Amino acid sequence: MSSKAVEVAQARAAALVSEDRSSPFGLDGLLLRTAFDGAPVGVGVCDEDGRFLEINDSLCMLLRQGRQNVLGRPFLTFVHPDQRSASMASYFRAVVAAAANQISTEHSELLCLTGSGATIWVSVSWTITEPDTDGCQYGIVHLRDITEQKRTQRRLARIQRRLELAFRCAPIGVAVLSPDGRLVESNPALQTMLGHSPAALGQLTFEDISHPEDRDGVRPLFEALLAGELESHDTVRRYLRSDGSVMFARRVLAMGDDTEGRGQYILLQMEDVTGERLARAELRERQLRDSLTGLATRESLAYELTISTMPRSLVVIELRELSRLNGVLGPSYGDQVLVQAAERLRLCSRETDLVARLGGNEFAILLDDVDGSAAELVAQRAAAELSEPMIIDQTSVRVSAGIGSTTDPAGAEQLEALLQRADLALHINKGAGDHSWTSFEPTMLDSSSRELVLESDLRLALDNGDVAVVYQPIYHLESGLLRSVETLSRWTHNSLGVIEPTEFTGLADRAGLMDKLVQHTLRRACADLNTWRREAGDAANRLTVAVNVSPQCLAGADFPAMVANCLIEADVPAELLVLEITESALSQSDPAALANAETLRGLGIRLSMDDFGAGHSSLARLTQLPITDIKLDRSFIQDITSPGAEAPIIRAIIAMAGELGLNVVCEGVETKVQLELLHRYRCAEAQGYLLGRPQSSAEIVRLLSEPPIATVA
Repeated sequence: MSSKAVEVAQARAAALVSEDRSSPFGLDGLLLRTAFDGAPVGVGVCDEDGRFLEINDSLCMLLRQGRQNVLGRPFLTFVHPDQRSASMASYFRAVVAAAANQISTEHSELLCLTGSGATIWVSVSWTITEPDTDGCQYGIVHLRDITEQKRTQRRLARIQRRLELAFRCAPIGVAVLSPDGRLVESNPALQTMLGHSPAALGQLTFEDISHPEDRDGVRPLFEALLAGELESHDTVRRYLRSDGSVMFARRVLAMGDDTEGRGQYILLQMEDVTGERLARAELRERQLRDSLTGLATRESLAYELTISTMPRSLVVIELRELSRLNGVLGPSYGDQVLVQAAERLRLCSRETDLVARLGGNEFAILLDDVDGSAAELVAQRAAAELSEPMIIDQTSVRVSAGIGSTTDPAGAEQLEALLQRADLALHINKGAGDHSWTSFEPTMLDSSSRELVLESDLRLALDNGDVAVVYQPIYHLESGLLRSVETLSRWTHNSLGVIEPTEFTGLADRAGLMDKLVQHTLRRACADLNTWRREAGDAANRLTVAVNVSPQCLAGADFPAMVANCLIEADVPAELLVLEITESALSQSDPAALANAETLRGLGIRLSMDDFGAGHSSLARLTQLPITDIKLDRSFIQDITSPGAEAPIIRAIIAMAGELGLNVVCEGVETKVQLELLHRYRCAEAQGYLLGRPQSSAEIVRLLSEPPIATVA
């Protein structure tokens, strides 16, 4: 095209976006020009050869070119060489459509070259105008930078390929289940595991591949997952291969979100543990077997509990009057009764259950069980089997049996703890008649058996970190600011519920577990203090945390080092820790405790005399001890009920403590009258239900962000 022709074409193109009201677009020219120049995407008008006749600023910015470098040049010169054929194809499709009097827009995605030499991905849209009065047609091109979108698509595609690869190559079976349990998609590992082709497996449901005896709980489990009551469920169950053989598998079911809008689905992961189960079965065979019955021994039962963390139940069976039978018919008859009883217990238990002889006339069955329902079924079967007469040397013999059971839903109890509960249920069962069954209930515990059970469980709870820690706020009365918190231990037992602190701390003291309890509480308190300082910032800079310490702990040779290690682990300044001790812990008759107190004070740790005034505490004695704080016992203020009341002893203690440089904290504040009196006497700090009940660590962060409380009316 000659330069003159180009000038004419440019003038006509400009008319398309000028103020010419006869524009083929039929719009006001000024508005059209404004829209053209201000468009957020690149817009250009090209002649029949694809040369740019008119462009907006957005197109120049997109191509990183000056206007003069673009005008007059074919669009094709800005397209990457590898993409030019695709660009021409898109353009010519638009031309062909226009020739057929069809105004259509052709879209393509092309790799373009910028003025800086970089390449960018661009979304290109061509529209060919109708011929104008001179018969000329123009190409309107819209360009939008989609480089970042392409990068995101490539990243997502890579992730998708990796996920698909992980799905296909996973060594465990993976499948996507529809809400009704159909196996919509499965990976090769699952297909091989179950011996089905992909098509055959796609026609089956989860219940179809489950063992018939394990199907009852499938539908309720799916309903709980779909309703959001469970996020996932993990257990070992039996499944059927295509040849009818049984496979043991550890499987996980979890809810998944379908981003493509196809509805809910459940993700299945399955690992074949048949070999592991067989190995364990062989191990059971190799372990000590009861020489008379061939059942597992007590030792085998204990070992099984140590290697499994699944929810389980223990059923204990006692054959009664066996000694009388031995006396009448002879020991050999008693042995045959034990052998036949063992065989019947095998028959009434499941393949996955472990049947053992505990010794003498006692048997036990250990079974996977979440809520005790499996134990109930096995116990009922055992009662029915053992109620039938036994034929021994052509003599019909009947023996009575009692059955007790207990369930451990957490899968954490060991044999002795489970036996204590099951034996207690068995003992109570003796009044229920022959061949009956009793399940353990917490109400069965008397004081002695309760303590035995609690001691074992408290030891386990401390080992597992299951004793919780809460904090009661302590406020500075002058400023109303949260100044400190007292650390309190709380324990919720699996089956007995909440255990009162006085009960389990007393038990810890008697059982020699107090060191463990204090160390657990101290480590948790220091860790939480570090969290508060990070999350609450300046509001927690001077916050202290108080921890109660028993006399035995304070006197321990390693106690100062243990406290120092807790501070170091949590990165907490020593001066922010307050150890609350009683006066008896610092008696002159225990020089080790006094020496440790001096060491701790030397580290910068504050020491508070707890329950001051409840015993034989005296301010004179305080001058001889490394004490920084005193905590007034609640008995001092509990009788203050009327406004304007006086408490000269409290006033004197606060005044004298101030002279000694001791900080005073009053506990047990429950009324505004009591708070007003303490404020009037210039008591430094106070705590009690009026000011705040024990709170979780997260709640302390919230309290630190709140304004000061009102300490006077």
